[in-house]
Amino acid sequence: MPNKLGSFLIFSLIFLSLVFVTKTQAFGATIYSNYTTGNDTTGNVSIETPYKTFHKAYTIGSTGDVLDLTGTFSWGNADETGDAQAYGMTIGKDLTLQNHGADQTIFQSTTSSGSGDRRVFTISAGFSLTINNATIRYGRGYYASGGCLYVPIV
Repeated sequence: MPNKLGSFLIFSLIFLSLVFVTKTQAFGATIYSNYTTGNDTTGNVSIETPYKTFHKAYTIGSTGDVLDLTGTFSWGNADETGDAQAYGMTIGKDLTLQNHGADQTIFQSTTSSGSGDRRVFTISAGFSLTINNATIRYGRGYYASGGCLYVPIV
C-alpha cells in the first residue's frame, strides 16, 4: 500500500517544479544585436556573439523576450530586411527593447530627416512593445497616422 505522505511529497515536488518552470519561462530570453560588431550568420543570441540586424533579433525572439540592442538600425540598409514600405517594422509579439541610451541605440526609417518613406514601428493590435533608452527618428506617417510609432486603438 502506498505511503500517503510519500505520495503527497512527490505531488508537491512535481507541482512546485511546474510552477517554477512556468514562472521562469514568463521572463523570456535576452537576445543581443549590435549593428556594428554583430553578424546575422554567426550570431547566437549571446552578448559575446550578437546578431547584427534588428530583423534577425526580432525573428529569433518570441513573445516575452528582451531584445538588447546597440547601434543604429536603419530600415534603408540593404541588410536590414523585414520592414514594409509605409508600415516600417511591424511588431506582432510582446517584446521589450532594452537599449543603451539615446546616442547608442537608434531606430530610423532612413538616414536623414525629411527623406523617410515609412514609419519606424507599427505595433499590431493586441501586442505591446516596451522601448527603453533609445532614439526613434526619421519616420514618415502613412495615411496621416504615426510617423515613428503607430499603435492602433482597439
